[in-house]
Amino acid sequence: MLKTLAFAVILSSVFAKATQKEPQSTIVVSYSAIGCTCAQWMINTKPAVKYPEYIYLEKEKASIPDADDLWDGENLPLQLRVRGYFKPLKGVPAKFTSARYLERGRPNPARIFRYTSLTVLKRGPRTR
Repeated sequence: MLKTLAFAVILSSVFAKATQKEPQSTIVVSYSAIGCTCAQWMINTKPAVKYPEYIYLEKEKASIPDADDLWDGENLPLQLRVRGYFKPLKGVPAKFTSARYLERGRPNPARIFRYTSLTVLKRGPRTR
C-alpha cells in the first residue's frame, strides 16, 4: 500500500511538471530552408552569433497559423515574431511523425518553441 501511494505521488508530480506551462517569451526567428529533416527555424540574436541555434516551432492551438506552412519554397527571407515558451526537453513536434515528413527521413531532435501567437515580420518576394 505504501509503495502504491509513493508511486501515485511521484506520478502526479511528474505529470504536473509535464503539463505546467513555462513563462511566456517572445523571440524572432528566420526560416533557413535547409535541405534536411532537421530544425529549420534559426533564432535571431543581436549581436549575431557564429553558430546560431536551430529550433522547431509548434503551434499551441489549431486556430493559429502553422509557421512551417508559411514558406512556399520561394519567399525568402521569411522572418517571424512568435510568443510562447520552450518545451523542457529536446524533441520533434508531433506532426513530424506523419508519413508526409517521414518520407524525407527521420527528423533530428532539437528544442521546440510552442507558440501562442505569430506575426510575420518579413516575407521575401516570389522569384517566379
